[in-house]
Amino acid sequence: MMSDFIITEYDIKEAKRYYEQDRIKDILLEGLFRGMLYCFLSIGQLYKTQMMIYRDLINNNMDKPDFICGNIPLLKTILLKARFPNSMLKYIFEFKNKWNNIHRHYFNFIIWDIKENDKKFSYEIRDTLVKNIKGVGYKVASLFLDICGYNDISVIDIWSLRFLKEKGYIEKIYYGKKSGESRGISKNKYIEYENYMKIEADKYGYSVGFFQLLVWVKLSSWNKRYDKNQLLLNFDEDKK
Repeated sequence: MMSDFIITEYDIKEAKRYYEQDRIKDILLEGLFRGMLYCFLSIGQLYKTQMMIYRDLINNNMDKPDFICGNIPLLKTILLKARFPNSMLKYIFEFKNKWNNIHRHYFNFIIWDIKENDKKFSYEIRDTLVKNIKGVGYKVASLFLDICGYNDISVIDIWSLRFLKEKGYIEKIYYGKKSGESRGISKNKYIEYENYMKIEADKYGYSVGFFQLLVWVKLSSWNKRYDKNQLLLNFDEDKK
């Protein structure tokens, strides 16, 4: 069992780098639409591949509803790089189709909550996204809110689950389906795991959103950079 989880200077710098790289900098409808595309691409996908596809969408102007509507063959071609291209196409196409009449109203509320309400409705917004947008489960909705700047919720991915298992919070990992669907963890279980992450985040003095990113940075690259049994020197830095 992982007796301690030691955060290094490198881990903190990498987490901050990824956060700045991926966060939505323009909290406007266009930026939120683009951000949701980014989150769809995270389903069952390695980060490197996710970013490659995302950049292809942007470089081909496929991050805008009107461009997607007139270029479905190009969208299909770009999504062939994804692990679940048919699911990605279905989710993105339906999201685009409902954008003007339905979905943009949810996102206008998010803009208001961020700019005028101090991000007080994170949980309600997450439930709304999961309930109303096809392909969006709690992990995808949490990732979206995370890149919007909400830090009181956590992405529960395979790395979070492995961390919690090593910490003794859970005995067995069950994570999702193999079809590209993102609803494998029930709401109750998701919140249970999220609360465990909050307990650990509090121990280190970080928001749960940033702490999850630290876990991802550290454990997802563990085999590349560390001996699994090696404990590194602790590092104390101003907490986000």
